[in-house]
Amino acid sequence: GSVEVLGRVGLHLGTAFQVVDDLLDIRGEPQLTGKGVWVDLEEGKLTWPLLVMLERCPELHRELCAQPELFGQSQARLRKQVLACQADEATAAFAQELAATAHHELGQLPKGPAHHALSTLVDTLVSRVR
Repeated sequence: GSVEVLGRVGLHLGTAFQVVDDLLDIRGEPQLTGKGVWVDLEEGKLTWPLLVMLERCPELHRELCAQPELFGQSQARLRKQVLACQADEATAAFAQELAATAHHELGQLPKGPAHHALSTLVDTLVSRVR
């Protein structure tokens, strides 16, 4: 029913929000986002772009697994690698996929003000990474 559909929309929307936040940590402008760039990396948070980078760079993954202390010591190298392997682009594409899935789910609900509001929310969220 509608409750299940709304639950799935919420799941996709929430995941998209986090992925967009991860991406804004790389690409964002602090004056617009309200947070500095690379803050998550500096705090040692394993974000979606870092996971993509580690998947695409198995040698770096092995190195960081063997010496986890390098994570905090190699921020400049990690930043460069995230961009070099286009993990930021892959993250943006994933956010778009999540938004498309949320829109697909919304398509199962009757049109009206709530439907329009949720659809606009999904579009606004993802527009932050275009």
